[in-house]
Amino acid sequence: MRHLSLALSTVCALAASLASADITNITQGTTHATIQEAITLAVNGDEIVVDPGVYFESLNLLGKAITLRSQDPTDPPTVISTILNGGGSTVISCSDNEGPDTIIAGFVITGTTYSSAMANFGTSPTVEYCSFIGNVSHVGAGMQNYNGSPTVRYCAFVDNSVDGKGGGMRNNSASPTVLHCEFIGNSANVDGGGMFNGFGSTPTVTGCSFVSNTANPGGGIGSDPDSDPLITACIFFANTPDEIHGPYTDGGDNVFGAYPPADPAARHLPRGHQRRWRRRPIRPRHAPRRLRFQLPLRPASSHLPKPGIPAGSSPTLRYSETSIALRAATNQGR
Repeated sequence: MRHLSLALSTVCALAASLASADITNITQGTTHATIQEAITLAVNGDEIVVDPGVYFESLNLLGKAITLRSQDPTDPPTVISTILNGGGSTVISCSDNEGPDTIIAGFVITGTTYSSAMANFGTSPTVEYCSFIGNVSHVGAGMQNYNGSPTVRYCAFVDNSVDGKGGGMRNNSASPTVLHCEFIGNSANVDGGGMFNGFGSTPTVTGCSFVSNTANPGGGIGSDPDSDPLITACIFFANTPDEIHGPYTDGGDNVFGAYPPADPAARHLPRGHQRRWRRRPIRPRHAPRRLRFQLPLRPASSHLPKPGIPAGSSPTLRYSETSIALRAATNQGR
């Protein structure tokens, strides 16, 4: 899967080099042998911090309003070395009325081979600074939202694939808020390579990038006739066979079929200025300073533009630092 095994082995080697990996409930001042044990013994309001390492677990948040996070969710090296691996099954499940106060932050979420890496059933957790990479499923390989309204922000959905609909994310009767996320290289055999919306879903998608996703149709986003995503200030580039398939509401400031600025943060410029070339990197509004769109990257997908192409044709792609680290890992040996 585009050198995914090399990417994971690289990160795993880094994690294995650590002398120890602690799972600490910093509210109670207790340590635990497994993440699930920490969740089970936690009470509402607790904060669980996970040291860098590879954790082969299938987690259930049990309806608790707790924070589960890595040591520093806004630090890309910390995120890519703190890995939750489902060992084939769902990595994180929220199915017991979890709300916005259930927070999951700063992990690589991977290892799913037949179900969604994260499944939210009738729930609305907050997911931030997470990277869903290389998951395989029948529907919604990265994340599946059913009849809920989760908030997903500053996340990356990279190289996830399904033989149905929704490679990166699938929404069924759901209304998630998706902010400043990246959908890169995801695929679906049917509809919605990056995201699929069905059964009357009404997601709000703002400030996101959909790049090099594939499906048949709906490379970037696909929706059933009864769904209506609100799409604002997003960039769609090199999705196959089309950028969007199905109904949607255009909230404005969207860019299709080109990658105009040097970095996706330029989509936050005033209306009418999004297509101007910016050589000085800027960061999204409200984003931590560490998440600046400023490092160049040669994309792993061969049909994407490469650095050095003149500005008059296709500019260099630049992503958030977390995605850069992931794509750089998958691009080793090319």
